[in-house]
Amino acid sequence: MTRSDLDRLLRAAAGLVGCSDVAIRCTCENLEIVYAERENGRLLVTDRRETFQYLARGDDSTYDLSSLNDDTAHEVCRSHHVELDTSDPEMFPRIQRELGPSDDVADAVAAVAAAVDGVYRAATRPELR
Repeated sequence: MTRSDLDRLLRAAAGLVGCSDVAIRCTCENLEIVYAERENGRLLVTDRRETFQYLARGDDSTYDLSSLNDDTAHEVCRSHHVELDTSDPEMFPRIQRELGPSDDVADAVAAVAAAVDGVYRAATRPELR
């Protein structure tokens, strides 16, 4: 699926349900969940800030958010060709990839899901790795 295919699909779905915007929830093979959506005229695949929100809750003893520094999180994202959006200090970071004209949507979904998985792996308590 191409970027323009996704754009048409999201616009049509929004019209069908009578909303200005909709998102497609993608449950990936690695069991991570990411979303394909429109935002301010851009097409994004994103975790909707759910990864860092989950880690910050601190109720899963598998993870220790304090062991995950910003440099590591950014490097995990870069290694999967996605971005870690930390532009709003009031919100959790967001793992995302903006779709360019020649991007394959499935590849972008897989890349964001792999980055989410990588961030979780980096935040895993050392004794559990």
